[in-house]
Amino acid sequence: AIIIMVKNSFDTSRVLTKIALVLLCAGTIGNFIDRVWRGYVVDFLAPSFFPSFNLADAYLSIGVVILIA
Repeated sequence: AIIIMVKNSFDTSRVLTKIALVLLCAGTIGNFIDRVWRGYVVDFLAPSFFPSFNLADAYLSIGVVILIA
């Protein structure tokens, strides 16, 4: 229901909007699967110059930045 509401709230004729929504959905589903399967989200990328994160977090962040831009 939330995906349909978000899809109807944005102009999905633009390619960047579609990409942003796909990234948001992928990140949300990825974190949700971790929560259900393990009970917590696994942070598996830990570069020395940045806090640890996972790809789902990166997808969410990139999707939000694209929507704001």
